[in-house]
Amino acid sequence: MLPHQSGFNDYCLWHTGHTEDKGSRYGDPTVVVNGTERKNLQGQYGEDIFADFVNGFMETNRNRPFFVYYPMALTHAPFMPTPRSAAWAAGNRLQAGSQNFKDMVEYMDGAVGRVVQQVDRLGLAERTLILFYSDNGTDQLIESRLGNRVVRGGKGLTTDAGTRVPLIARCPGMVPAGRVLDDLVDSTDFLPTLAGLAGRQLPRGVPFDGVSFLPQLQGKTGKPRDWIYSWYDPRPGHDKEQFRRQRFARDQRWKLYDDGRLYEVPRDELEMHALRRMRAVRNRGERSGSSGM
Repeated sequence: MLPHQSGFNDYCLWHTGHTEDKGSRYGDPTVVVNGTERKNLQGQYGEDIFADFVNGFMETNRNRPFFVYYPMALTHAPFMPTPRSAAWAAGNRLQAGSQNFKDMVEYMDGAVGRVVQQVDRLGLAERTLILFYSDNGTDQLIESRLGNRVVRGGKGLTTDAGTRVPLIARCPGMVPAGRVLDDLVDSTDFLPTLAGLAGRQLPRGVPFDGVSFLPQLQGKTGKPRDWIYSWYDPRPGHDKEQFRRQRFARDQRWKLYDDGRLYEVPRDELEMHALRRMRAVRNRGERSGSSGM
């Protein structure tokens, strides 16, 4: 399904064709703007084009409600130099290597900052909710630091390193600054949350799994999820045969896979030691009326 078939009025994306020959998404990129392909834009950088497009869209629509979905190219592999990298200045714009990851993260921060600054410049900050999050953990090739800990990325895995990601909300006057929550949220929760923010009802007679976290954004307690259910299988796709289907249900403490593996997540984030307390956890699910397994 192409963007214009999905409800988007305008779009600027990395190559949307049905082939693996998509060109670059970073240096000298190939992009599609409202159906028109622009190839090998020499000396330009993909994320700059995308951020400029988002900012231009907001400028054009500043006087009416708008929705922007910005799936950033950064910091996805291949790990390429950015315009701030030494390799870029040397003319090596397409020289991949994990040493470029730090520069990519910093450039991502800058691109996000440009969008936030545009919202402020247009006088829309108190009327615009910005949600920043990731669809998965960091690539497994990358090691990062979290405080004093060295953490290896877990993209493609169903451990916390692959599935637990930041969710940052900004809307001055509505979202309390500096408030930190550990409520369970999954991707199905965005639809009811945004519908509630817009004052819209979801269609009747259609089942929805999501739980609105709008009250939490407004500084209230809300009704956080007791548990989440995940069905994961990225196949078929390029380089996806290394993975397999996995299903699990979890709450803040326990995580149970459909093959019977049970983990106490706070004590075993990387799921190295399966436990055998399945009966108590299954009984808890039956009492709450869940049927994920």
